[in-house]
Amino acid sequence: LFIERSQTWVEFSEYAAPDRVMWTAQGDVRRGRISASARTDHDSAYGWFWSASAGARLGAWKAHLSRTVGIPTFNDLYWPVLGNPDLRPESAIKSEVTWEGTFKGWHLALPLHAAQVEDGIQWIPGIDGRFRPRNVRQTRTIGAEPELKRGESRLYATFTDARYKADRFAGDRAEGRQVAYIPKWVGGAEHTVRWKAIYPNPEVR
Repeated sequence: LFIERSQTWVEFSEYAAPDRVMWTAQGDVRRGRISASARTDHDSAYGWFWSASAGARLGAWKAHLSRTVGIPTFNDLYWPVLGNPDLRPESAIKSEVTWEGTFKGWHLALPLHAAQVEDGIQWIPGIDGRFRPRNVRQTRTIGAEPELKRGESRLYATFTDARYKADRFAGDRAEGRQVAYIPKWVGGAEHTVRWKAIYPNPEVR
């Protein structure tokens, strides 16, 4: 169990933002193959909010579930002219299930994951062409990251289906489409060669 207090403020030239005080309390529990963590925060600007995570392992299987909350930064809230003091905290729920085993000398891992983000903060352009932060990022993600390892060799692939759940602004047409800058498929191979004190690690992806 730990308790923490932090205080932040901004003061620059004629621009200033209110002090913000945060209290944090967190506790962790571990029992054999089960672990859990809970955290509560109080922010002078947003009140109380909570985060939690839990994990378990059984044989070749392991699972993890978490809920996190992220409060807006001072830049998001109070950047001169462009900040948005009406932003809400963003939240995310994430889950992952992984199977691990061996096959003919190869170590195989197959993680499957899913996530959902609500009220995500993103800086987007307004009608004047200037970027401002807004709670417009609503996404859901499912994916898999299979991996094969043997000695110094590794083969891997990543499938990430990350889609917008709603348009971010009028005329956006993002709903149902892949989230920008997140590739759907990635694959590659790497091998580490050891020679004296040199360890080249070529990778193809």
